Amino acid sequence: MAGRTNPPKTTVLTGDTLDAPQSTSPGDAPADTYDKKERVSSAAPDKAAAAADGHQTVNAVEVVGTVPDNAPTGTRTETYIAPRPDGKSAWVSHNYDTGVTSATPITAIDVTPATSSVAVAGTRTLTVKDQAGHTLTQGVTFASSDPTKATVDTAGVVTAVTAGTATITAKFGDLSDTMTVTVTA
Repeated sequence: MAGRTNPPKTTVLTGDTLDAPQSTSPGDAPADTYDKKERVSSAAPDKAAAAADGHQTVNAVEVVGTVPDNAPTGTRTETYIAPRPDGKSAWVSHNYDTGVTSATPITAIDVTPATSSVAVAGTRTLTVKDQAGHTLTQGVTFASSDPTKATVDTAGVVTAVTAGTATITAKFGDLSDTMTVTVTA
């Protein structure tokens, strides 16, 4: 491929044409600034000097002030549970302001309350948290060791059936924890 023999054409403006509507010649491009804190104005009167300096533009650049520093504060985050390649789960936190994403494996769960006394026909809602104290609301399954004494639904609500004791097991993946419910008459 042959090299370029003619330099790009640059429109040079003088006198009264500085504020006139401008057309761009082939090779002209908008003026660029690489400093994110600079504001630029194409109303600067020295467009010819800008073109002569090699900007290849009909618009000169003049610093007219600095952009206020509104750096991200790091407060817009999204946190969710995601499966890891090994089949276990992790909390993923993505900060939209800084672009930082982190993952914390879930290594243990805790059911609260650990023990509870409930009257027949009464209910108690269980809470399942991971080792960092995040409440787990999805992916948790519950089972009762003795459904004739106490049952538990998919949301972790224990219902007392008859007097006695039952162990409720909460599972999250391959992690589990138990609580004991005593049903009173």
